[in-house]
Amino acid sequence: MTRCSASALALVLVACADPPDRTPATCVDCGFSVGSGVGIPSSGGSGGEGAGGSGATAGEAVTLTGDVLLLDDFAFESGPLFPELTAIRVEGESGASVVGSWNGVDPFLIENVQFGAEVWLLATPPPNGLGLPTLGPLDTSEPNIEGVVTADVAVVSQGVIDTIFALLTVPVMRNEEQAVVLLGITDSDGDPLAGVTVTAREAEVVVYGANGTFSDLPTATDSSGLLVLGNVPASNWPGSLVAVTFSGELEGGVNVPVVTGGVTYELIRP
Repeated sequence: MTRCSASALALVLVACADPPDRTPATCVDCGFSVGSGVGIPSSGGSGGEGAGGSGATAGEAVTLTGDVLLLDDFAFESGPLFPELTAIRVEGESGASVVGSWNGVDPFLIENVQFGAEVWLLATPPPNGLGLPTLGPLDTSEPNIEGVVTADVAVVSQGVIDTIFALLTVPVMRNEEQAVVLLGITDSDGDPLAGVTVTAREAEVVVYGANGTFSDLPTATDSSGLLVLGNVPASNWPGSLVAVTFSGELEGGVNVPVVTGGVTYELIRP
């Protein structure tokens, strides 16, 4: 999770010059479990059914439904309904992606979505709008008895990312031919983890959360656990990988999927 025109009735993601559709790149031997970054569990959860009442099992498809939210502040936790038409592309049961759309009001509905703890989803709003294409993992392993997973999907605000870049000691422009990586580092309980230094040789800049804002002066995460990697080389869907390593309070590394012009949003924990 690429720039073609689409009908105003339903934005279906069509990549003009993309390679043949295939499963997007994912984390390889990360050493970490990756939390649900782009997917935000809605108030309805997954329908109130645990694993014992699930309507799907590994190897079977689920139906995905929910709203699209705009992450429009420095916390990147939640936000209002995203008011613009949005194309949604997600890994499907067969390995090829399946698509749907959000009309700004009604919950989207996408069938034949892959069942799993880490299913990659790309939400693509219109160019030059409020949000940036947002890529991240979604947990679809606990559908309700009817095989439906209810989860809200996030679009990261373009204005917030551009503001972060403008706050740097030497401001940089976001490169629309590259990607941005937004990471939330947590401990084993899922709480934000301070004191983690991140290295990504391919990124133009590393920016850490700093007392409610962002700065390129700190050398490790603060109590928010947040950081942004700016202007990372990327390719069109299904994307490419950027190597990220951690030191300090968290040791190891991950390969983060990125797509051209988009933001990858992941939560990382031991």
